[in-house]
Amino acid sequence: MSKKRVDVSRIYGKIKIVDSFPDYKVKRVDSFADLHVQIVSSFPDKPGKWKYVDSFPDFKIQFVDSFADFTIKFVDSFPGVPNGKSKDNGKKDKNKKNDDLAKDILAFLFK
Repeated sequence: MSKKRVDVSRIYGKIKIVDSFPDYKVKRVDSFADLHVQIVSSFPDKPGKWKYVDSFPDFKIQFVDSFADFTIKFVDSFPGVPNGKSKDNGKKDKNKKNDDLAKDILAFLFK
């Protein structure tokens, strides 16, 4: 079975826990999770904010012990993708450095 590539920053909203036919299989861990999850009663509108529902879910989740698509840790605050685990892996910082370098070169050439 191949592991799915999951952008966990998109996993939020109304969540239904199921025993079969999930959208994602998830393993609960205590450390080094792919996503920190906070259970909320309203406004599950940011990465890691989940509201449990029985009908009309955004995602169906099955908890498993092995062959998970991604791992989660339940938290009371600061839900979302932990530092260092973002999908871009620092690409934004690298792009900013490249932009700064390009500006410096242009400034030098057109003094």
